[in-house]
Amino acid sequence: MKTTANVYLIEDRNSLVNIQKDVDYNKIGHFNEPQIVDGQDYAGQHLYITLPQSDLEISKIKQGDWYLHKQAGEYRILQCNSNILPMDSEKIIATTNKYLIINIGGDILPLIPKSFIEHFISEYNKGNIVESVDIELEEYDHDEEWSEISGAYETYKLRLKLNPQNEISIIIPEKKKDSWNRDEVIELCKSAFITGNRVNDIDYFEWEKQNL
Repeated sequence: MKTTANVYLIEDRNSLVNIQKDVDYNKIGHFNEPQIVDGQDYAGQHLYITLPQSDLEISKIKQGDWYLHKQAGEYRILQCNSNILPMDSEKIIATTNKYLIINIGGDILPLIPKSFIEHFISEYNKGNIVESVDIELEEYDHDEEWSEISGAYETYKLRLKLNPQNEISIIIPEKKKDSWNRDEVIELCKSAFITGNRVNDIDYFEWEKQNL
């Protein structure tokens, strides 16, 4: 099962970061080791994956959870310590910011896989800002209830699907094909030629000799 989450790139000048933005050229890069940034030529960045609060249990903000709130045009990263939350707050479910520790148990938030970080940076540097993404969920604690709608037993408890590295599972869209080799072009032409002209293979091969 999957659900759609939001993606935010937010500046961080207070800690060592792996993602940096070239302020002059508005390009970002990812480093294997956290880097010191001067805030003038380069600015540190963190990625955050969030869920708006909804009926989905994992989207609900509880004590100790981190959430994102936009205030006066700027995004603020806050930790829940009461039942009163600003409107439109979004729960942070994964991040590149390893400093966000959940008080209960002292666990860090789930991480964002490197494959998605690279995909985000590649698209960003081409001028395509990834603002949402599909993430995978998994069922657990099988408290099954009969559904009159589907006519089957259904499990309603869902959680984030995590790998052994504590990374969420993000579905990265397949790259659209924008180039073809000669053999592929021949197959495409053959299909179009035969379909459009209702001719047989012999007629097509004659056309191929003359045109390709």
